[in-house]
Amino acid sequence: MKEIFEMIRRQEILAWYGFLCLLGTLVCGYLMRTQPDQILGVSAWLKPFKFFLSVVLFVWTMAFFLNYLEHPIQELIYSISAVVFFSIELVIIVYQAAQGKLSHFNTATPLDQFLFNLMALAITVLMLHTVYLAFLFYQQSQATTTLLPFSIAVAISITVIFAFEGFIMGALLQHTVGAADGQSGLPVLNWSTRAGDLRVAHFFGIHALQLVPFLSYYIAQTKRDVLIIALLYGIGVTYTLFQALRAKPFISL
Repeated sequence: MKEIFEMIRRQEILAWYGFLCLLGTLVCGYLMRTQPDQILGVSAWLKPFKFFLSVVLFVWTMAFFLNYLEHPIQELIYSISAVVFFSIELVIIVYQAAQGKLSHFNTATPLDQFLFNLMALAITVLMLHTVYLAFLFYQQSQATTTLLPFSIAVAISITVIFAFEGFIMGALLQHTVGAADGQSGLPVLNWSTRAGDLRVAHFFGIHALQLVPFLSYYIAQTKRDVLIIALLYGIGVTYTLFQALRAKPFISL
């Protein structure tokens, strides 16, 4: 609990933005239960629900990490950057859901295509900024034997790589390989159980941000150990990507 209060005190912007997005998650969860609108066979509010929750996890994780970055100005700049660019994406996703329309891969009208491209631009800028933070953490790790800055730098690198996997989906204008989007899928996650789904690698790759430092904290003794953990994790995620590109489902039901 002490670490949580310290995070809120030092990274107030990201901490409270996370709480705001958590409220958005709860609202979307309520709308999923009360509104009948569907997109591709699932509630129109499922995607906003998942994106709000994903942003909560991302910004709270980064808020925790920024407590260990010895660069106060960059902490502030990144916090503002994350709020601005995530808000652009979330507002568009909610707006399109309220219209009963797809937010991603939607080029049906000039406005839809503009909004889709704007989301891609916003996340690209934010991820490039996040790469710069990885560089700062890496620099910091060279002056200390503490493994946390190094594991954060490595985790961010994996996260950004698989965040940019989204461009593969953008090029295909869908996330399913071997079938159309909207087929039967796993509960909540909605990953296809009949064809390849590029969202699997996207999901696990992005959550390297949490899992690689966590595993490193409990397992790693040296930076080499951190790299081995990250390499094994990256290989596993890459395997799910290749399976999806071969039109193979993550789990067949």
